[in-house]
Amino acid sequence: MIGEFSPPPEAVQRIVADVAAYEADRKIAHQAVRWRVPVVMGSFVALAAAAVAIDIWFTRGAFLDNRYQWIQIALGLGIFLGGIEAYKFARKPAVIAQEKFRSRLLPMVFGFVENLRHGRGMRPDSFAGIPQEVTGHFNREEFDDYIAGRWRDLDFELCEARLRYKAGKSTSEAFRGVIVSFPLARPFAGKLIVTRQIGSVSRFFRDAWAKQVPIRPQSGDAEIDKTFEFRTDNEAATRELFGHGLPKALKWLLETWPQAPARLALTGARGYLLLPGSDAALFELPDISAPLDYNRHVTPIVADLGRILAIARLVRDASQPG
Repeated sequence: MIGEFSPPPEAVQRIVADVAAYEADRKIAHQAVRWRVPVVMGSFVALAAAAVAIDIWFTRGAFLDNRYQWIQIALGLGIFLGGIEAYKFARKPAVIAQEKFRSRLLPMVFGFVENLRHGRGMRPDSFAGIPQEVTGHFNREEFDDYIAGRWRDLDFELCEARLRYKAGKSTSEAFRGVIVSFPLARPFAGKLIVTRQIGSVSRFFRDAWAKQVPIRPQSGDAEIDKTFEFRTDNEAATRELFGHGLPKALKWLLETWPQAPARLALTGARGYLLLPGSDAALFELPDISAPLDYNRHVTPIVADLGRILAIARLVRDASQPG
């Protein structure tokens, strides 16, 4: 499959030349980071120690006094946040070098995508329509890579997302991975949610808070019904998809994306495929300390996007019977 997504030979030559140019910038940035990190962090530690010493001098004998505790808390928080910013400042040459090369590299290696649009930290326009039943409850959202365009007959928006729910001091993760949205040639009349099976107790409490308990049809495939739960407000349309090959597509999806069971939502004219991932982001370059190699580092980036688009296209086709 990778041959279908590989850049043409002339593009590969340009990429290899750019990799060589990046190597020169990488070495300069790496050398800068090697002295900047100890110098900047050493200076910060010295300033932090001086601030603590001054605080001790002026508040000596009053550490447990409630009138001074807010000073200790503010100082500790300031040192913690300041340390993070100091480290970011020390590594800034590495970040600039990598982002500059990355913004040039990805449009070339993703040349098989028509009308390619790429960004970082962008919220896809289609994200507003994603059903919360498939993402889980969240009130915090973070986005990394955003890629949109057309591959073959698949128009898509893709993003790396992290969705979390924060209540007080507690934070839980609703979803982390890749979200692909695509239009359906034949709209689904209603809503279909496909998620991982959960226990009967969890299902009871989830449905107890639902405004309307959905229909939960079975696909008829024992392996699929054991792994996935189907919830819909249009049983007839869902069963039509079962006959069209949706269970087979989901079974292939389990083999192709083994990290965790995927999630799928069909709502009206649009479909959403959620592919849970690990903490490691896709489409990333190695650390500035490591030399960049085309075969080891660039080719897998192409393969990752190609695999995701092939999965999305198959699932879309199985989600819209002719």
